[in-house]
Amino acid sequence: MCFESKSEYNPMDKSNEIFNIVKKYSPTADMISGDDFKYIKAVNSVGSELVIDIDSKEITLFFGNWHTHYYNDLSEYELFIENLTDIFNNRKFAVSAFLEDMAVCVFLSETAELDITSLREEVGTDKIIVCSFWDSSKNITFNAET
Repeated sequence: MCFESKSEYNPMDKSNEIFNIVKKYSPTADMISGDDFKYIKAVNSVGSELVIDIDSKEITLFFGNWHTHYYNDLSEYELFIENLTDIFNNRKFAVSAFLEDMAVCVFLSETAELDITSLREEVGTDKIIVCSFWDSSKNITFNAET
């Protein structure tokens, strides 16, 4: 006999809860529903998008050039909610490092602190680094060092 883990859940069952959180930060957010998916799109005041794709096995969060998957485990869901609200509250930002026109490294910051020295240590000095916040007035691009 197989037992479902108590920490597993169906992400589709959380879609309305997620949408309500998103609507707090983006009143014009939209949710598209299909038989086996939900798609939520939030747009900030200058047109930058945050997208959430939900199906029965996972939630995928897209922001800037970054995205990640949260699987159907409650601890993953808690991390998703934490990252989502941290992005909306500008406590985390997407970092994209470009070599010429190609993104070669993309990640979500751990904090709101923007430390270019640490970022350059992580991605290299030869990259253009783009930091994208939900509040686009905080966005900043650092040119590669030559």
